[in-house]
Amino acid sequence: GSITLTGVWAGENGDSDTNASGARLDNVNSPTKSPISITDSSFSFNKYEGLYARSLGAITLKDVSASGNQGGGWGAQLDNAQTGSTAGVTILNSNGRQNNFDSNQGNTAGLMVYSYGAIVMNWVTASNNAVHGASIDNRLSATAQNVTLNYGHFNDNQGGYGLWIDSIGNIAVTLTDCGVNNNSSSGLFLDNSTAATAKTVTLDGGNYFNNGN
Repeated sequence: GSITLTGVWAGENGDSDTNASGARLDNVNSPTKSPISITDSSFSFNKYEGLYARSLGAITLKDVSASGNQGGGWGAQLDNAQTGSTAGVTILNSNGRQNNFDSNQGNTAGLMVYSYGAIVMNWVTASNNAVHGASIDNRLSATAQNVTLNYGHFNDNQGGYGLWIDSIGNIAVTLTDCGVNNNSSSGLFLDNSTAATAKTVTLDGGNYFNNGN
C-alpha cells in the first residue's frame, strides 16, 4: 500500500563495524501502484546510504534532506522507473526551505531520480558530493515526459558533474541567482536529443564558473 513519512529522522545509523542506511522504502509489489510521500524528514549522516525509495506509484518529497552519508552509491535515490508505471516524481519545498542532498561520499551522486513519468523539482541542492551532484533520468519512458527544475545549487562536486538531466521530453530549468560552479566535470548537462520528435530545452539564469570538461 501507500507509504507516508512525516517528521522522520533516520540518521547516524551504523558504526565502524556496520554499514547501515537511513531508510529503504519499497512498495513496488503493491497491486494498486501506491505512492510514496515523504515530508519534513532527514536521512543524513549514515554510515552507508541515506534514502532509497522504489515504487510503481508517484514519489513525492517535500523539505527532505539526505546529506553527509558516508558510503554506498547515493545520498537519495528515487526510482519509479518500473514496468507498468507511468507515475512521476515530485520534489517540493516550503517557503524558505530547500531539499538538500549534499556532502555524500557514495560512488554515484547526491541525488538520483529514475522515472517513467514527469519529474518536477523545486529548490534542490546537491553540492560537495564525492562524485556527482544530481542525476535526473526519465529518458526510457514510453511517451515523452517533461523534466522541470525550479531553483537549486549544484556546486563543488568532486568527482563529476553538477547537474545531469536526460529525457525525451521538454526540459525546463530555472536557476536565477543560483550556482553550478567548481564541479570537476561538466557543471550542467541537459540532453533530450534521443526524443522521437524535437523537444525544447529552456535554461533561465544561473552562474556557471570553473567547471571541468
